[in-house]
Amino acid sequence: MSWRFTAFQYQRHVNNGLIRVAIALVSLLVTLWLIRKICEKEIYFVAKKLKGKKLFKVLDSSSLIQLNNVLIKFIRFLVNITILTVFLNIVLSFFPWTYNLAARLYEIISKPVIDMYESFVATIPDLLVLAVIITLMRYIIKFVKMLFDQIKDGDVRIEGFYPEWADQTYRLVRLILIIAGGVAAFPYIPGSDSPAFKGISLFMGVLFSLGSTSAVGNIVAGLVITYMRPFKTGDFVQVSDTMGVVVDCRTFSLRIKTPKNVIVTIPNTEVTANHIVNLSRRSRKEGVILHTSITIGYDVHWRQVRDLLLKAASLTDNLLDTPEPFVLQKGLQDFYVEYELNVSTKFPHLSPRIYSQLHQNIQDQFSEADVEIMSPHYRHNRDGNETTIPSFKLMQDEEA
Repeated sequence: MSWRFTAFQYQRHVNNGLIRVAIALVSLLVTLWLIRKICEKEIYFVAKKLKGKKLFKVLDSSSLIQLNNVLIKFIRFLVNITILTVFLNIVLSFFPWTYNLAARLYEIISKPVIDMYESFVATIPDLLVLAVIITLMRYIIKFVKMLFDQIKDGDVRIEGFYPEWADQTYRLVRLILIIAGGVAAFPYIPGSDSPAFKGISLFMGVLFSLGSTSAVGNIVAGLVITYMRPFKTGDFVQVSDTMGVVVDCRTFSLRIKTPKNVIVTIPNTEVTANHIVNLSRRSRKEGVILHTSITIGYDVHWRQVRDLLLKAASLTDNLLDTPEPFVLQKGLQDFYVEYELNVSTKFPHLSPRIYSQLHQNIQDQFSEADVEIMSPHYRHNRDGNETTIPSFKLMQDEEA
């Protein structure tokens, strides 16, 4: 009779456990459904509110909505995992033969969480020190930037320090401050003394050493260019075969806008390895000299050639009257004399157009004077009547 009563009680306990499991399962499904609905409502509400807006004038609405979706999905995942863990622990506690397993499962899951919490609490002082170092370095860098901006604008003057040095010097000082801040903050980074962290640091150091040779070379070359002062922004320069206006000189490269309106980026190491011709440095005060050569036969008197070249120069725009244009006889060759016309301008960036107009005027003047231009070299059999001089009168009639 006693055994039957015990079996009855045991069966009753099992039945009660199954009922509780069913209730817990229904509660779990309802809870998961509610969580899913709440997340969907939140995503819809945020998407509606953030449509067409920006954060800090950087992140647009699509980026903000995507960020919110990722964050909500991550939070939903954590909540679902927590609820499933609690559900499993409760279900196992409903039956005598799984009660101890439920307690063990709770210990297995809760111990890592508790350890992580204790580790986080232990690292709070180090995190506070990191926050102080980061805040301090941020305001120091802001102060340094404000100082160099004032030097660049001319509000602050330091003897021997030129305003065009301000940007590059600020970048150098900022890099030094960041490195100093990183060295000071490194011991307070959580896990910095672990073997894994040291191994990663060593690996990153080797990669930086092997892959930064050209980068360091460009940085050093950029410093050399800055403190040599061969040019400044807006100057018309020629670096090797590239000619144009300096857009900016950065840490790693120099950017030049050519007369064809093309931006050319040149590594700083190549700039220092080639000669730099600055056509703007002297042009602002006394102008820069442009020159072009022409070869004329000995049958034409040199005074006539000189006068024709000077007249062509006088008809060309954007040239200076002082200093006056002049002509040099550069060589007495076997069959011709080489003349060089020199003119001055304060607009070197317009040199392609100046040369084009100057060459047009030279051709017009020599054609009008019936003087043959003997360059480039060519061979031509004549019967005594043909010449290479175009009909100037015919040209005027066509233009009219």
